[in-house]
Amino acid sequence: MTVPGVGKLQGSTKASQFTGRDVHHFLHIPYGASTEGDNRFAPPQPAAPLNDGQDAYDASYLTYITGWWNHVCPQPGPGITGKENPVVNQFRAEHPEMAKALPTGPMLGTEDCLHLAVFTPQLPEADVDPKLPVMVYIHGGSFMLGGYIGAGPGKLLERDMVLVAIQYRVGPLGRN
Repeated sequence: MTVPGVGKLQGSTKASQFTGRDVHHFLHIPYGASTEGDNRFAPPQPAAPLNDGQDAYDASYLTYITGWWNHVCPQPGPGITGKENPVVNQFRAEHPEMAKALPTGPMLGTEDCLHLAVFTPQLPEADVDPKLPVMVYIHGGSFMLGGYIGAGPGKLLERDMVLVAIQYRVGPLGRN
């Protein structure tokens, strides 16, 4: 799929939880430039286009899920207090087969984390523009931790709508 001003994206298609309806997933799409270095406490800057439309940006589920702990904004990891991060717990419960590969250090994430995910049951085509209603999901976590990893579309996309989930800077790096 090609998005003007963003570039060409390659996503995934997964079945919805209730009826098995095809839902298109596009994960880890940058909406802001990295917040590292001089941008650390500055207002976010727009992201540059991902590509020129020739080669697709890999926004697939498999690419995201195999390293999600490196895609969230910096936050406490399981080793910082001896207590578990709820995001890690949720992932562990949903994907027990991958639990062995989870991080164990004091921190998760990277400052290059201003990303979003888009879930839709219908993609625009040359002769059809579905113009579906859009719901934006902002993850919880008391502005201290979290990400959209566990949010997914669930049963929401049994209906014709687009779900956009965003990540934002958390903890001390989220304060301007």
